[in-house]
Amino acid sequence: MFKSYDLTRMEVNANLFDLTNEYPDEYLEYYSKDLTLYFFTTRKYNDLKDIFNVLSDELPFSINEINNF
Repeated sequence: MFKSYDLTRMEVNANLFDLTNEYPDEYLEYYSKDLTLYFFTTRKYNDLKDIFNVLSDELPFSINEINNF
């Protein structure tokens, strides 16, 4: 589905969403000039949402939940 983006896997994840390096689990990040994909394989969606809700109390961002897939 994403082959047209010529994605490259990031071997070292520096900052998740350019926001934090304190995410507790490993995740996969693929990027191209037009798209970045993140795969979180160790937690369910609601667990991830809870983590980012806590982070949003400390960092200048908010969660905008959408369903594009």
